[in-house]
Amino acid sequence: MEVLDVQEPSIVTEPKRDGTYIVVRDGTTLPARCAVCNKEASGGPIEISFDDQRRGGLIGAAVAEAVNAAKGSYYTGPVNVRFHLCKAHRAGARYVWFALFVLLIAGGVGAIYCNTLRGDSRELGLALSVGGAIGVLATMFGLLTGLLHTWSFKPAKFNDRLVWLKGSKEAFLQSLSERESR
Repeated sequence: MEVLDVQEPSIVTEPKRDGTYIVVRDGTTLPARCAVCNKEASGGPIEISFDDQRRGGLIGAAVAEAVNAAKGSYYTGPVNVRFHLCKAHRAGARYVWFALFVLLIAGGVGAIYCNTLRGDSRELGLALSVGGAIGVLATMFGLLTGLLHTWSFKPAKFNDRLVWLKGSKEAFLQSLSERESR
């Protein structure tokens, strides 16, 4: 992970570029063009909440705090950002949710098929193989679809109510002004 120069949180009032990251304050609406490819936006903004996923109870929280302190990160809670998307990226998001729904149905049908067939062991073995293959393939395709999602913004760092986000392409990043280093 890159070491990011943390700027005083009160200085960033509009979205800025910091190398390959977008730096935004909680409640910010990004400019009205696609936050992925910088094309004309289609429809209203989509709000996404970014937070620091801490797991592991008290020990996990203590370790996360130590790591954040070493990185110079100060987390105070979720940061909500509103993004605009072009037609293609907005449709891509709808496609992923629809595809995951269809794959869930296919996996369920495969599981039901396996559990409802009765017969001799050879017939049942074939049914389990076919039904299991449908369920496994549907799950794998769903995971692959999720991994190859056309847009995904990921937080790299938090500082108070600011978040450094990765996921925009160069055209959108270049449309933002560069964050001043201290």
